[in-house]
Amino acid sequence: MGSSPFLHGNILAFKTFEGHLNQDLNQDGDFRDWIIRYYDIQTQKVFNIGTIGHSPVVYDQRIAFATSENSIKEDLNEDGVIDGNIIQYFDLTSNQLVNIKELGIEPDLFEDKISYYRWEQWLNTDQTHDVDEEDPVLGLHLIRD
Repeated sequence: MGSSPFLHGNILAFKTFEGHLNQDLNQDGDFRDWIIRYYDIQTQKVFNIGTIGHSPVVYDQRIAFATSENSIKEDLNEDGVIDGNIIQYFDLTSNQLVNIKELGIEPDLFEDKISYYRWEQWLNTDQTHDVDEEDPVLGLHLIRD
């Protein structure tokens, strides 16, 4: 069961609401979370990353997504505030979750690059130099192994 599917190669990433399965997929004691999971078409198995997130995308052996700090009650980007969406990715080869510590939503992934966007007001800066902090701005993260 899932939603927000994204397919690349043999990997289909998606998010699953725990309440639909009546299972605690991230072991936090409730059934209220949206958990990032993936289906390997070749092995025909579903794998649980065990991390809360949304907007999953896949490229090669990585799944990128955004996680709401409010949903996990943790300051993922270490800015002293728990209210943003933080870009993370999961490496299927190493089974490692990587937090890039950047505010952002709706990531995209290609080769070793993750793109996303965020609002100037989240950064408290006028990055477009138009005398307001009301614009969406793009972010780019280069993955270095």
